[in-house]
Amino acid sequence: TDDLSEGVDGLLRAEGYGTHDPAFDGEIVVRFAGIEPTVPVVAVDGTVFAQVPLTTGWSEVDPAEYGAPDPAGLMDPDTGFSSLLVATEELEQGEQVRGGTDNRDVLTTYSGTVAGDVVAGIIPSAEGDFAASYTVSDDTELRSMELTGDFYGAGSMTYLVTFDDYGAEPSITAPE
Repeated sequence: TDDLSEGVDGLLRAEGYGTHDPAFDGEIVVRFAGIEPTVPVVAVDGTVFAQVPLTTGWSEVDPAEYGAPDPAGLMDPDTGFSSLLVATEELEQGEQVRGGTDNRDVLTTYSGTVAGDVVAGIIPSAEGDFAASYTVSDDTELRSMELTGDFYGAGSMTYLVTFDDYGAEPSITAPE
C-alpha cells in the first residue's frame, strides 16, 4: 500500500513465497514507531521469525505487536486470502482483458464487498465493510486482489496483492 496514513503503524509491503501449509518466507516492510525497515521473515508452524533491525540472527516475534498479521496466515485457506473470495457478497463480473506475460492470458475482473470480520483474518484491526476487486485468469488462478476499507482505524486505504509463480513448491522451514 501507499495509503497508510502518517503516524499509523502497519504493514506497508510484503514479498515472498507462501504455501497453504501455511508458511511464508520473504521480506516485509512494516511502519513501526516511525521507521520502515525491510525485515526478512519466515513464518511456519504458528511461529514467526524475523531478522529484527539492530539485532543479530533470527528472533521469534509477535507480528500483532507491529500491527501486522502472521504472514503464514495470509495463505491459510480458512482465514487468509482464499477466505475472502468465498465471503465476497454482491459479486459482479466485470470486463475481460488481456494480461500476464506478453498479454497471453485472458483475465476477468470481479468486484464485491467483504465484511470486516473476514478481512480481519488478513489485517487483525480491520473494521467495517471492504470493497474488493479480483482479477482471475482463464485458468482460474487468482492474479490480483485489491481491498479498500478501514484496516487500522485510521480511515479508508487500499492494499493491492498480486499472485504469481503458480506451481512453485518452495520448502519453507524455520531458521536455524
